[in-house]
Amino acid sequence: MSNFLSDKEKNYLDDNQLRVSTIFRWYRSDFEKSDENIDNLKEYFAKHASLFNLSDDEIKLLNSGDFKIKFLSYDWNLNKIF
Repeated sequence: MSNFLSDKEKNYLDDNQLRVSTIFRWYRSDFEKSDENIDNLKEYFAKHASLFNLSDDEIKLLNSGDFKIKFLSYDWNLNKIF
């Protein structure tokens, strides 16, 4: 999970918008239920903010919850068999 979240091609902060893989939308309930103290994706991302390879100010933004979530298009080429 650490490698995935820190990959800026898949997940990154752009101003006050956290742009993340659409996998988080497709499996939202799995991430939201991953911990009994998490009720939504913003809380999930705040809990794992240190894994995003962000500056201290950007981590504070995630922890504040004052950001929007935007889902990136999925790269279906990842599923190709070589």
